[in-house]
Amino acid sequence: MTQNPIFEKNLQSLRKYHPQLAQQIETLQEIPAVVVKKTEIGEMNIACQFADGSSKWFYPEPSPQKYSEKFMSQETFSNPRMLVFLGFGLGLHFLEFFKKPHTLNQVILIFENQIHFFKKLSNSLTFQKHSLLQKFFGLLEMR
Repeated sequence: MTQNPIFEKNLQSLRKYHPQLAQQIETLQEIPAVVVKKTEIGEMNIACQFADGSSKWFYPEPSPQKYSEKFMSQETFSNPRMLVFLGFGLGLHFLEFFKKPHTLNQVILIFENQIHFFKKLSNSLTFQKHSLLQKFFGLLEMR
């Protein structure tokens, strides 16, 4: 099965810098109930569709971007030597943190239990358009 060009480019980078993750994503069976689609205001969001025909957005507001901005603006990081993100979602909280990175930050750990979300994200978001994701996923050489 031929993947879309966005997915292929992202997967190529993952193969180089994170081969175990790339292998998991390549062999992962699709779950049709998890989709990345646009909200009513045109922003990307993850939706889980249920057997009864209903669905639930992953981000609870029409603007996942504004939701993430609001959430991260309320967080206080007094000594963020190591940050732990429990879930990646669309990467919006991650990107919000790096709008004002903390000088003490040395390590970032991301635990994503729902690798299906990450695979859907890899099909929809071009990592190359986001310089912070480029660095995180190894699309730019770190010097």
